Amino acid sequence: MIEDGNFRPQFIYLNYKINTGEKAMPIAIS
Repeated sequence: MIEDGNFRPQFIYLNYKINTGEKAMPIAIS
């Protein structure tokens, strides 16, 4: 899981998956 104070964890996760060419999973972590 990628965590960044500039974005929400779920968006970071989705963006990370897309950028790495992997399937993006709609996981929301609060």
